[in-house]
Amino acid sequence: MPQYKYRARDKEGVLQTGTMEARGREAVADQLSKQGVIPDRGENR
Repeated sequence: MPQYKYRARDKEGVLQTGTMEARGREAVADQLSKQGVIPDRGENR
C-alpha cells in the first residue's frame, strides 16, 4: 500500500501532521476521522 502524508486538526484546532499507509486518500480521511481529527489535506508520498 502507498504511504500518504497528511495534515489534520484536532478539536482544539491544533495542526497534526504525519504519514499513514492506506489504499487511497479516502481511506486516510476515514482513518483520521476515526481518530477524532479533521482531515485537512492528504497527498501521496
